[in-house]
Amino acid sequence: MPVRVRGAGATHTGPRREHNEDAFAFFDDATAAIAIVADGMCGGRSGYEAAKRTIDACASIFRGRSATVLDDLAETWWLGEHGAGSPGARVRPFSTLPIAERVELRDHVRRLLERRVPEAMGDVAVLEAEKESLLGIPRRTLERANADIHRLIEKERGRWDGLAAASACVLFGAGRASIAHAGDCRVCRVRAGSIEALTREHTLRNEYETMPAEQRPDLTDEELALLPGNVLTRALGLRDQVEVETTSVPVETGDLFLVATDGFWRAFSEMELLTTLRARRTEAASYLVDRGKRDRPDHPGDNLTAVVVEIL
Repeated sequence: MPVRVRGAGATHTGPRREHNEDAFAFFDDATAAIAIVADGMCGGRSGYEAAKRTIDACASIFRGRSATVLDDLAETWWLGEHGAGSPGARVRPFSTLPIAERVELRDHVRRLLERRVPEAMGDVAVLEAEKESLLGIPRRTLERANADIHRLIEKERGRWDGLAAASACVLFGAGRASIAHAGDCRVCRVRAGSIEALTREHTLRNEYETMPAEQRPDLTDEELALLPGNVLTRALGLRDQVEVETTSVPVETGDLFLVATDGFWRAFSEMELLTTLRARRTEAASYLVDRGKRDRPDHPGDNLTAVVVEIL
């Protein structure tokens, strides 16, 4: 079943920065929705290019998913219907079928995805594969963005050295929220009067704290306190491949999801976020960004970007 949602986002340069290097997007259609934020960096230059490429990758994959997966699902139907994976099974490769037969299978899959009533083992395999493909969009988005940013750096050495982005992406569909992130953007969920962080930032301090005891360097409490909490160990574009962290949680009617850059979630206390999200629902994004652009002594001063999604 599709997940019905509504979402809204907002962004601002913040009280102390000259440029906004953040970007965000929220897309939805009849079967799913996706929210993404990206925080670009570029060693003193504008990192917006990295953030923009991350959003573009998300739009391309989400909006183009039907066309790109149809052939894959037709092959899934063929293998599922003929028992591929069973002991001793020998299935003729899909690519060797006559063109007319492959076209017929694609048409069958298209009709199946419209009516969603499985009548054969191949149909069941297709619907399960479609669900896995749908929930895998956030991971594929960040992996493609990483490749795009890294290619740009390799192509124009010297101009884009240090270009990277932190990002968090959440797909709402098939009764779940599928989350992928790299860096220090954060995803939170508000449910039953409490707020819970669903991601943990990839920072030097956090990596140390989660490291197995036998691998952890022997640091004193004083040395541990000196570990910076804002030095990233993962980000898009730093290397040709990125280790994207993923998780998936079931959704319930009334859930609120906050997807935010570090400049946003560091600017407010947990209680401020919880109170405002419960009171203003999806309008909380623009309300809090407007509040966050006003400077105060404890303000991190960074760009502020957030998307709030409500499960209907």
